[in-house]
Amino acid sequence: MNHESRIKKKPHNSYFIARDSRLGFTLIELLAVFSIVGVLSTIGVVSFVTYSRSQAIQSSASELVTTLSLARSRAFSQVKPASGCSRLDGYKIGFCSISSAQCQPSETTPVLMDYALYTVCNGSMVSPALVAKKFPTGVSFIGSSNPPSLTFTVLTGGVIGAASDGSTAISVGGFGKTPRIISIFSDGRIATQ
Repeated sequence: MNHESRIKKKPHNSYFIARDSRLGFTLIELLAVFSIVGVLSTIGVVSFVTYSRSQAIQSSASELVTTLSLARSRAFSQVKPASGCSRLDGYKIGFCSISSAQCQPSETTPVLMDYALYTVCNGSMVSPALVAKKFPTGVSFIGSSNPPSLTFTVLTGGVIGAASDGSTAISVGGFGKTPRIISIFSDGRIATQ
């Protein structure tokens, strides 16, 4: 037997030869690819915007809880300012965007903030604010039941401004999303939903 007769030749595929002879893609192929890429890009952008808005609300609520916790811990530990405070009464969080009378403007915070934390000494707020925060655009306090201010008292550990029969709810939301609800109990506990 001849060695050459045992080697079978593969059939020649004419599709690849025809494809190689013309370079590029057809207009229909290009339109299909660009249509798919456009649809996927649109879905991705919409998902990203929705996620970003949800995160803005979550982040704003978390920062408010952190400020409330700071006020509570300072009141429990009875931390006084370095000067000008003979009698520490507590720490007050004024919700400036609900009632501007609850916040004091200062040189460091010329723009009206959404909420600010103040030391309360000798029956009055000490300026400047320890913490002053503004929510991102589109995020705000939601509802009319939010209190104008809350004061964490030093000796009792309670909260002035919170409902005595349970908890006071503060809602933070925006963008048509479900708001985050922060509950402050009259004994000083803070919970989120």
